[in-house]
Amino acid sequence: MAGREAVVNFLVPGLAMVALAAASIPWLLHLLLRRPRVTAWPSTLLLQRALERLRRNRRLDQWILLLCRSMALLVIGLGMAGPRTRTMEGSDSGELWIVIDDGAASAERLEGGGTVLNRLQEQACQAIDRLQAGEPVTVLAAGMPVTMVVERSGDHDRARQRIRDLSARPVPTNLPLAIERSLPPDAESVVRQVHVLSGFREGSIHDASTLDPAWRDRAQRVAWSVSSPMQERVDNTAIVAASLDRSMSDQGQGGGRTLRFRMARTGSTPARSDSIQVRDQTGTVIATTEVAWVDGSDVNAVEVPMPDGTRAVMVVREPDVQPQDDTIAVVGDGLEQPRVLLVGRPATDRSLDRMSASDWIERALEASNLTVQRADPASLGMRPRGGVDVVLVCQPDQVDVGGWSWIAQTMRLGGAVVLMPTGAETEWWNQATRELSPSWSMQAEAQQGTFRLASRQPRSRMFSVLGGELDVLGEAVRFGRRSMLEPGSAEVVLQFEDGKPAAVMQSQGSGSGVLMQLAFRPELDWTDLPLKPLMVPLLQEMVRSVRSISSSTRMMETGRPASLGPVAALGTLQAPGGSDRAVLALDEQGESTEPIERAGLWTLQPVRGESMQIAARLDPEAASIETVSGERISAWSTVLGMMRPVDTIPTEPAPSTSRSSPWTWPLLVAGLVLLSLESVWSRRGSPRSSDHGTVEPA
Repeated sequence: MAGREAVVNFLVPGLAMVALAAASIPWLLHLLLRRPRVTAWPSTLLLQRALERLRRNRRLDQWILLLCRSMALLVIGLGMAGPRTRTMEGSDSGELWIVIDDGAASAERLEGGGTVLNRLQEQACQAIDRLQAGEPVTVLAAGMPVTMVVERSGDHDRARQRIRDLSARPVPTNLPLAIERSLPPDAESVVRQVHVLSGFREGSIHDASTLDPAWRDRAQRVAWSVSSPMQERVDNTAIVAASLDRSMSDQGQGGGRTLRFRMARTGSTPARSDSIQVRDQTGTVIATTEVAWVDGSDVNAVEVPMPDGTRAVMVVREPDVQPQDDTIAVVGDGLEQPRVLLVGRPATDRSLDRMSASDWIERALEASNLTVQRADPASLGMRPRGGVDVVLVCQPDQVDVGGWSWIAQTMRLGGAVVLMPTGAETEWWNQATRELSPSWSMQAEAQQGTFRLASRQPRSRMFSVLGGELDVLGEAVRFGRRSMLEPGSAEVVLQFEDGKPAAVMQSQGSGSGVLMQLAFRPELDWTDLPLKPLMVPLLQEMVRSVRSISSSTRMMETGRPASLGPVAALGTLQAPGGSDRAVLALDEQGESTEPIERAGLWTLQPVRGESMQIAARLDPEAASIETVSGERISAWSTVLGMMRPVDTIPTEPAPSTSRSSPWTWPLLVAGLVLLSLESVWSRRGSPRSSDHGTVEPA
């Protein structure tokens, strides 16, 4: 596809090294075997002076002889080693590496039958067919984690079989790492040929805009060949997100759930319907629904009521051109009551205008049948670990260092923590920042004024059950005081009318709970919220939602090791399937050394407590089969330099005569010429007869 670059190598590299060593022998002999010094003797003094003048005259002859002898050995040895020249456009590299994309995007079904991976496998086998017997081949599979399918081997039959045994895995593709591993080491001078075989759909390169520029020098020693990108835009429907949330009628007494999932379409979008099945962990169908599409729409949000007691389900649609994105695993929070801990002292005066935030919260939660415990802020650090789902810190300024350590440990165990301001955020906020690492910031002093909630609140999981009622009920609430939060990367779940956040939240991930903060305190010095109908449903949904979101952080992504946090420490994970299903061991941090290779409902068996279901999902973007423009692929691979399509490489194997070297005979002739020159030149130092019968020096 671009210019040519000549590269010289040898049929017998070892013999070339021997020739180089042999060429150095005359020089070593010259340096090590010098003639000894001659002691002067009066009778030969005149003769020595004459010989010294003669030796100076012959010194140039000796250096020429030494050069001819060493060069003759070197040239003859290199000729026998078989030097040959090939260009970067040649297919005869003698060192072939194949990078093949076996990630989720390669599961795309082709119109004529087979999959994209099948096409890539055929191209890889054809590349091996072009090798001469015994030439080495190495094969890397680019699905996460990147694996070496065939380590450098001359057994071509075995390499073909290992390639044909590959199947598209429900994991993301990591082409950058696979390409990096195919690059030659810095010390290697031999140019290798690398085939990068992928459909180059969006899912294959979605996680990397460009390759690392630091590879440029090593990439120049590679003859790159790539498969042609898939350019056809096909129709595909995917399930891209799902959650199992509580319904409005569920008050934590083991009621039903609402399954919410979102679907997306690519390609043409004619009006049609999809049949969706919902299955439990045993594979039994517990619900079905028909999803209607509007002509031209490309997204669809669906809600399906679930039977009582539903905790974990699989959402399944009929497989289409991309079967890897037609299922998704969903796990909801526990059906038992959340265990709530209020950190705050009760007010001594229980009149309405003097009740503390913890008093108002206790009343609101007890009205919704939630059981609440209290803890004195000063003694919080002495409580035993665990046993709490949600911690509401109503008096953070009274919590000592040991108490903040206890709160942080509770969150790391998968709990949820909700902070409330005090109006003067100084030392306590610094301690909370050190222990909890919030992604938002807060001003030291509270702001005075008159504030209202926005007429339309953010649509988040936090208050999704309230829906539009949150907008209506919030209009009547007034605030005379608020803390100023800068959300940073945190999610704003409640908002004031002027756009400032009234509540922010961050999910810690990896099973490490949820952290939330309010910009107000639910007491009459700050707001009239305790006197409004919004008070009870707002706090009830806040507690249950943070608990639900905290439970959902224990979700795994295929292609990566499990990371479930301390709650899963030293436990085991069992893959979905029959009795022969895989079992992964977890370490002290709740992490596995092996990656999650299957999507679905896994079973976590902790050291203590009952087993639970954990959802393993494929990143929807990793399965995307949207087309990628040629300009983007060129920009993505610019570090690699010139590349040629695999389709342009001749399918016939190289003829056996290609193993001969065009340089062998010229080098051997040059060696004979040097030997002849050495013989003639050496005659200049041999004695010859004069006309008078005496011997004269030459």
